[in-house]
Amino acid sequence: MQQTPKEKLQQIKFEVKAMVSDHMHLQQALEQAQKDLLELREKLLVEKNKAQELAERNKIAKLADALTIDVVDKQALEKKLQTYIHNIDACIRLLSER
Repeated sequence: MQQTPKEKLQQIKFEVKAMVSDHMHLQQALEQAQKDLLELREKLLVEKNKAQELAERNKIAKLADALTIDVVDKQALEKKLQTYIHNIDACIRLLSER
């Protein structure tokens, strides 16, 4: 059975309305996806900044540890030197007593 021109027109109108509806839904989905992308980019930027800040803090902490170790090593070295000086003084005293 062949469609009449009026039935064909009705069918075309129905299909156009369906396409327009699909287009609107897709447009809304696109807009939401664009908003989500923008939010994710902003979050990524925040996370990058946090990572940079943590890297800087880690670097500073490592430097502080290195300086602390140097101070401790310096104090130990000074103690050793004082002991050596004391021992040398004792040896000189003993030698001068002879």
